[in-house]
Amino acid sequence: MTTGALYHQFGSKQELFKAVYSELVNGVAAQVLRARERSGEPTLLGDCEAYVAACADPAFNRITIDGPAVIGWDEILDEAQSMINTSLIEARSRGELAEAPVAPLARMLAAALKEAAVIIATADHPAEARRAALDSSRKLISGLLIV
Repeated sequence: MTTGALYHQFGSKQELFKAVYSELVNGVAAQVLRARERSGEPTLLGDCEAYVAACADPAFNRITIDGPAVIGWDEILDEAQSMINTSLIEARSRGELAEAPVAPLARMLAAALKEAAVIIATADHPAEARRAALDSSRKLISGLLIV
């Protein structure tokens, strides 16, 4: 495909990037849903762990690194916040989540998990960074849960 054909379809490099990013985010959301279904007993922690695991995909890593510079941090967070908002609402309906305003919490978790993705994507040792990100995510999220 030629550059001209791409720009005809998407209008600009930024629009093409947005389309690719959105497609990758939808793929991550699908992975989280599949992990939730396989678990038999979904949890907020399980959703977040599935998200961090999905961030290990090299294609997602590349977009994660370049995304804020190309389409902006706010738009990057908007995509993740929507997915996390759903997980939080479902966790609350299961009686798993402590009382807290969902929208700001979703935004804050989106930022934290996106940063975990960047840490994994830019690490010299991605497997080690992924383990550390998972451990940190567990500790962060466990403070939101009803024990």
